Amino acid sequence: SSSLQKPFSDVLRLSSVYDFNAKAFDSRIGYELRSVFSKRTSLGVELFNVDSSKPGDDVRGGKVYLRRELRPANYGLFDIGDHLSLYLIRDRRLDGSGSLGSREDVNYLRYRRKEEAIAGVTASVGFYGPYGDPDFGWKVTPTQEFAGHFLGGTEDFWRSSVELCNYRLIIRRFGHKIANRMAAGWAGPADKRLFQIGGLDGLRGYDRKTVQGSRYL
Repeated sequence: SSSLQKPFSDVLRLSSVYDFNAKAFDSRIGYELRSVFSKRTSLGVELFNVDSSKPGDDVRGGKVYLRRELRPANYGLFDIGDHLSLYLIRDRRLDGSGSLGSREDVNYLRYRRKEEAIAGVTASVGFYGPYGDPDFGWKVTPTQEFAGHFLGGTEDFWRSSVELCNYRLIIRRFGHKIANRMAAGWAGPADKRLFQIGGLDGLRGYDRKTVQGSRYL
């Protein structure tokens, strides 16, 4: 991986990674222009190519995004900051982490990875502290996506989801606290599996792809 950066202005990134689990080369190029319209707004584009040794697992696509930071700084170095993002994606990588435009904190959405053209908007807004073991506050993450027959996409659907987290200190002397999380989603057509829950960050005791459907609570 290599990047060329001008602080607070723009960044160009090239990378090629071999995934031993997926037995695939994941190569990508991305460019992000920062301080668009204002110092907290970024515009970016990323193209990727996954060459897999498994038949049918090759994936090629891209993403264009416009991201607005709602606060001058994140709570922590690796935390997802409060933001509003608009994006357009054509197909999807095996894993979105590590790319320039993957800082959104969206859970439970199921992607086919191929033949999907999706326009979406997501946000993350919260007030909580201290980082990274909150004693108080809340965080909400709404997401809206539309897929259609543009950019060569063959899927047609819509989906809405929201996740709400709340933190409350119970016994200050011992640091005992309670953390609550509620998530809900609604999508159409109803016969498509557009959400999936499970895994460590979803529904404990179930694999990531075990529970799928068009609605969840």
